[in-house]
Amino acid sequence: MNKMILRFVTVLLVTGVLSFCGTMSNEAAYGKVGDRVGSIYSTDILAYINDRPVPAYNIGGETVIVLEDLIEFGFDVTYSDPLRTLLVYTVNWRPSDVLMYATRGVPGRIVGGIYETDIITYVNGLPIRAYALNGKTAVSIEELAKKPVREHEYSPYNMHAVWDGANRTISLYFLHNNRYWLDNYEDKNIGYKVENNILHFEVGRFNAPYQFHYRNTADFQPRTSFPVYYGNQRVATGFAYQKVDVSIDRNGRHMLSESGIYYGYYFNAPLLNGIASHLPKPSTTYEEAMELFLTKTEGETLEYRIDTDHCTVLFKLMPTPPRGPRYRDAYIVLINKDGSYQRFSSDYFRIDAPNIKPRFQNIKLANNMITFNCYYGGFIIDTRNGVMRKRELPGGIIPNGTYYLESALKPNMVVDVSEVSKDAYANVHLWTNVQNDNQKLEVEHHLDGFYTFKFLHSNQMLNVQWASPESGANVIQHSLDGTVAERWLIRNAGNGYYYIVSSINGKYLDVSGANTANGTNIQVYDSNGTNAQKWRFVPVR
Repeated sequence: MNKMILRFVTVLLVTGVLSFCGTMSNEAAYGKVGDRVGSIYSTDILAYINDRPVPAYNIGGETVIVLEDLIEFGFDVTYSDPLRTLLVYTVNWRPSDVLMYATRGVPGRIVGGIYETDIITYVNGLPIRAYALNGKTAVSIEELAKKPVREHEYSPYNMHAVWDGANRTISLYFLHNNRYWLDNYEDKNIGYKVENNILHFEVGRFNAPYQFHYRNTADFQPRTSFPVYYGNQRVATGFAYQKVDVSIDRNGRHMLSESGIYYGYYFNAPLLNGIASHLPKPSTTYEEAMELFLTKTEGETLEYRIDTDHCTVLFKLMPTPPRGPRYRDAYIVLINKDGSYQRFSSDYFRIDAPNIKPRFQNIKLANNMITFNCYYGGFIIDTRNGVMRKRELPGGIIPNGTYYLESALKPNMVVDVSEVSKDAYANVHLWTNVQNDNQKLEVEHHLDGFYTFKFLHSNQMLNVQWASPESGANVIQHSLDGTVAERWLIRNAGNGYYYIVSSINGKYLDVSGANTANGTNIQVYDSNGTNAQKWRFVPVR
């Protein structure tokens, strides 16, 4: 991707209302960071994102929205202060239960000034002109939705907008991966093929090997959104996006890195679920299908096998990647006696570190149902129809909620992100509880029995740095990445306190040296039963 340097402006509001409209005054063209370059006006336009209301603000006649507000919509928003960079991704959007409140303003009312800033903002990997307001960042809906070619359905940011002049509303729609919303196997029986430069999904009990990938082939690499068909029915819209990450090397230097073009799919879920409920007829025999998965899969390992009267289920581990055993993928295939089969792909079964064992746990067959646990949760496969679904596991000993983590060493000393930083890799230490958001953790229990801890101020996770298995490994905050570095067990330590145990190495969340001074480092360490490893979950009121 070609580098692009754009001008950005800061919005400094003089009231508590974040509302703008009208035109930006020509008080200045561009100036130094902090210089005033215009004024902000209120508006009567209502805005929606994927049909959900969002506070809308206009600058220079364009409607703008605050990117940090979109965390409540399930967006991934990451800021790096050393690089003066804000990264926003919508591709893995999961809608939250939060509904924002938006009202119409009074047009023409000046509510603040616009000021120059040097922050660079990326949306789905592409730079965009942005405005910063009192520590937050706004972008124009019109620019997010602008199409370089009229015939394109979506902009390069994978968005489009609909203006309703009669009701004075503007609605922004964006593409995102919604395969989690599919009912039948949760997309585990969906593959694709390319014919005449058109992508086609194959749905159902597959009879061709290795048709289960979401990466596009060498002969089909579009850079804009594209239709996807099943037969002559359009079942999805595909889209490409550039992945840009903020990382930090072992010398502490922050870097902006590009990791290539990725592809996602927005499904017509009702249509595709209907198609998936009518599975194609088999074209192989049972013996041929068994031979395919038992003898023609070089480098794969058979972990478990279950035989029933009408099918065989194989639990398989993929070969180690060429770059070493950082992770290994696993999959399950159900082979029916009529020769049809479906392969449940590796999304649920990736092994993120070589020391996570066993890969599949508690595999049982009863009443035609196979139940098992793995890293990503518990599952049930109905061997009669091949439908796989997640199963609910017992709740955790700590209810989901927002908490302070208070050390048993001294009352009112809690886990804290250094300097209220929102950066990935920011250090985590002990500090007096002053009820700041960088001390508040959203605790969530997952189906696999593990917990995650998300800092309220940054939307980043409590994480073992570098996923290190060593005793004494540092603890930081890091953006959600789904790895074992951010997953923890909670064990009862008695008297209202708990141990917090890393899923990487079984090491305990620990206050270094059992020190109680502000700024004492927090690490993971071998279990020693001391108060340095005991924590109390104090609900945020």
